[in-house]
Amino acid sequence: MKLRRVVVFSLAALLLATGLWVVGGNAWAARREEQSNRAWTATFGSLDDLKKKYPKRETNETAKKLEALTRGTVFDLTPVVESIEPEEMRRSTEWKRSQSAVDFLLAQIAKPEASIDPPPGEAIRFLEEKSSALDAMESLLIAGPPPEWAFDLSAPENARHKPNGLGHIRLQRILTTRALAAEYAHHNEAAARSLEASWNLNESLRGRPEIIPELLSIAIARFQVGILRKVNVEEDVWGKRLETLDGRTVFLDADVILGVRPKLARTWWRYVLEEYGEASWFRRAWQVLEAPAHRVANVEYSDLKRDELSHLRDAPLSDHFPSLRHPTSTPATPS
Repeated sequence: MKLRRVVVFSLAALLLATGLWVVGGNAWAARREEQSNRAWTATFGSLDDLKKKYPKRETNETAKKLEALTRGTVFDLTPVVESIEPEEMRRSTEWKRSQSAVDFLLAQIAKPEASIDPPPGEAIRFLEEKSSALDAMESLLIAGPPPEWAFDLSAPENARHKPNGLGHIRLQRILTTRALAAEYAHHNEAAARSLEASWNLNESLRGRPEIIPELLSIAIARFQVGILRKVNVEEDVWGKRLETLDGRTVFLDADVILGVRPKLARTWWRYVLEEYGEASWFRRAWQVLEAPAHRVANVEYSDLKRDELSHLRDAPLSDHFPSLRHPTSTPATPS
């Protein structure tokens, strides 16, 4: 009897402690989540306010015509879902023939001198083979407004159509290579035309509150800036354009909206269902016990990311990467 009472008492104490941990731990986690959410709002504004900066946009006619011109080619600009490219673009045999052109472009960008080396014969042949298509694309990009592809931040992220990053980076490499080859041949107007088309195409990526398109626009701007000292262009026009190249604000907004600010302020059971909904009943039950610790760890991570993004936002633009601060063991949150 005495052993039974000990067992019953122990089980009761264990159940009580478990209940206190689940209820009390999740209440503690909920309070930390609320504090973290308030800190995010105080630092970057509310998510609703951020999303209002980027209203819903439809695909314009320039973009639709570019899709038609490039569909089924290695430059396909058809928007993708979850970064899945059209089947034609995964067939890399044709694109491999452009490798000498890409190598030529990267070598010229790396050279500090304003001179241009002779383009390789294979690169010239590739550009000549694609000249008709490239002429049509350049004419479209120069004549009309810059292309705009649709986006809607109210749609689930994994269901949104996004610019075809592979198509953009391939086409931009060839446009900037074409500008260099034309300048080498003393065709100054043709070189300026290719560079103008490149800039207008990149406008479709700049300003989108999405991390991948913003990173691509920065990489493409590197191509453009790298060859500007070698191509004869209107300095005043391009000087003003280069002053607009601080993509930090949009990049930070994209981080906050889409990737960095974690889901907080969830009930413990909703947390378990969202994170482990397909698990077995035993796994779910175990996750119920782990949920408070997971939620608090998520808050700690969120606070560290917020502090680093704030530091990045406030650091001056320079050629040096901002120094990283050493995080404290317990990030400060508003009371």
